[in-house]
Amino acid sequence: HNVLYWLGQSISISARHNMPLLSTKSCPCCSFEVLNENLFLPTSLAMAAQQQEPPVTTQEQHDTAKTGDLLPDVSSVYHEIVPEVINDTEGSSTIYLVDTHCHAHLGREREQVYHLFQRENESDSNDEETKKMQVNHHSFVSVSCAVSPDDWQNCMEHAGKSPLRLAALGVHPWYLADLSNHWLQDLETLLQQHEGVMVGEIGLCKVARFVRTYEYGKTAALALQREVFVQQLDLAAAYQRPVTIHCVNQQQILLDTFKGRSSLGQLPPVIGLHSFTGTAHHIDQLLKWEATLRPKKGKGQEEEWETHDKEEEPLLYFGFSHMVNYAMCSSEKSRKQGRDAIRRVPADRLLAESDVHHSDDSLGGTTLAVAYLSWALEEPVSVVAQRTTANALRFLQSIQKATTERKDKL
Repeated sequence: HNVLYWLGQSISISARHNMPLLSTKSCPCCSFEVLNENLFLPTSLAMAAQQQEPPVTTQEQHDTAKTGDLLPDVSSVYHEIVPEVINDTEGSSTIYLVDTHCHAHLGREREQVYHLFQRENESDSNDEETKKMQVNHHSFVSVSCAVSPDDWQNCMEHAGKSPLRLAALGVHPWYLADLSNHWLQDLETLLQQHEGVMVGEIGLCKVARFVRTYEYGKTAALALQREVFVQQLDLAAAYQRPVTIHCVNQQQILLDTFKGRSSLGQLPPVIGLHSFTGTAHHIDQLLKWEATLRPKKGKGQEEEWETHDKEEEPLLYFGFSHMVNYAMCSSEKSRKQGRDAIRRVPADRLLAESDVHHSDDSLGGTTLAVAYLSWALEEPVSVVAQRTTANALRFLQSIQKATTERKDKL
């Protein structure tokens, strides 16, 4: 066991390797640290780690999730992932799920389908089942993503309330109409001040209300959207932060942008494509592009793009949510397209996320995201949970690596 001191708290962590103690960070929203992809994983999880467009989702459709008829309820899935008997020490030291993309800090209306357990101040103190699930909630990591400068501070304050929460700051492609002249400078200042903050949610979205209503027309709106996206992508590259990206009906523009920035040597350490709505073909294109970034092999040693060297970390990760990829893509055709896309993602690049707007829905939303991936892959829920958790911790590990590298240069 190692002990990490976060916010003055000591948390016992199960690990396979002896790791040095970490010093407490002074800023609460930057308190999350990962030194090793296996650091938070029980042995079974550490071992598992080694192992056409769907219908357009408009901004208006994004507000409500529908209950699916092909997946089990959230509580039964949760109990397949987390051991039924777990004591307080284990419950606070082992990470069983990671929500790599949500907006929990917004505190909007909850979705009934994700209700897993009540908040602590609302629960019956005699309800042992609820108590147990609340303990296990401390075994859950989440990334809350801002959408505009107006909620950056709120997002950081939300992350600062727990060492198992991270903040991502950025401007969402839906919210470009009222940007100030100094928004980019403000974002860069926050990234300089907060080493543990990611970049996101940023991206490209052809169906955003902003594109339809921009006073200078659709072409100008899409051009501005791309400009803002590239500016934020460059910041993520400059400060070596993970980035989480929204892309709807702009897959070719996204790929072209990646190619352009990579030619200038300006790429973030890892890129998460959140609630991915592209096709299996788009995944093939993205992975083939990433393969071109690796040193070329000698004759007869060419590396297929489907795999990568053990020493090399993936650049691209693909996140899927129950909210967007299952509940909103409910036709038989879109379900098939989504399933085909998931099956095309290499096992070590798959992420589970909730994309919910309330902190009490984050765990339930991620649980059903795992259930959706399990359905698509035809694999046990527990196996998918292990894999996506290991992948997510590796994805987030780049924050710690970048911080260490900067300190070494000083």
